[in-house]
Amino acid sequence: MRAKLRSWTEAALGAPLRHEPLVAEASHRRFYRVYAGEVAPTARLRMDSSFVVMESPPSLERNDDFVAMQRLFAAAGLPVPEIVAMDLDAGFFLLTDLGERSLEDAYGGPHRDLALELAVTHLVRLQGIAPVGVPAYEESRFRDELHIFVEWFLGGFLQQAPMARLPSIFEALVANVLAQPQCLIHRDYHCRNLLLAAKGRFGIVDFQDALIGPFTYDLACLLWDCYHYFDAAERRRWLRRYQEQAGFPNDADDATGGTSSAMQGGGQPAAGATHFHSGCGWDEAALTRALDLTALQRQFKALGIFARLWLRDGKQTHLRHIAPVLDAMREVAALYPETQPLSPWLQRLAAAAVKAVQLAQASGKTP
Repeated sequence: MRAKLRSWTEAALGAPLRHEPLVAEASHRRFYRVYAGEVAPTARLRMDSSFVVMESPPSLERNDDFVAMQRLFAAAGLPVPEIVAMDLDAGFFLLTDLGERSLEDAYGGPHRDLALELAVTHLVRLQGIAPVGVPAYEESRFRDELHIFVEWFLGGFLQQAPMARLPSIFEALVANVLAQPQCLIHRDYHCRNLLLAAKGRFGIVDFQDALIGPFTYDLACLLWDCYHYFDAAERRRWLRRYQEQAGFPNDADDATGGTSSAMQGGGQPAAGATHFHSGCGWDEAALTRALDLTALQRQFKALGIFARLWLRDGKQTHLRHIAPVLDAMREVAALYPETQPLSPWLQRLAAAAVKAVQLAQASGKTP
């Protein structure tokens, strides 16, 4: 931690501190967990208090958006970090600590169902927020994100040309997201940005890029997670739980013959469900198709970003996720006539990607 940041943090806490760095793989921001030392009698902090310090360069990050979205989410009762102190000019933030156990960790243990139940519940509440002043996810932005795949993954990482039918498939993916009902979306609602602390305390972070966008977007982040794979049965199970929570039509019995023991509410819509949900009118088939095609658009974008992190920023952190994402994309593409031509092409890309990743990892240096 830089001396200036340390001095600012100790002044904000009114106490000396010890700190430990936190991982931020794909960000210009730096994070530290800090622990207050001996607290003065007038301080409002406990001896065992821990906080998170975020150093977010104003020239590289949209800190005003972070503050605005924190206030919007917090006002709606969503579990986001409280801003204890901040210096916008310097890009320093002192935040409450929501814990260090992400859903990525929770998925591997006995609290997997609880983690997903809470994620679905809070997603429904998030979608019910009136997004006053939040910009829209514009069509041009979806197209730009698909181009990231073409430029950085296909051209830069694999040095290959697009398949002939790729532009028409991209058009189908853009049409899918534009045709959906729009609501507030987090945009990165996946297992690394969702936390599950002791006693089932849920947390949401990395929310500063929220926009008004297609309502399946965050659900696609959750169920087609780039960092964790759910099989078709589990995706269907949690999609149906989302339908129950949100009050959408559910025209099929659960494949498991029941609901999770972690589920509460007897199948009734969650408190955050709104007329937007109950009046949407989408059945399970329509919802599934929209969800899958939205996930495919996100996966194209993710591959481009993973390649860019390596080629531009020299970060190998996401290279190991390329093969699983390509596998998931082939699974989605095979489901729908307009995307089926992708499957054999993606299989060829997967073979080329394995070699490219091996070469990048073996280099051990910035390109």
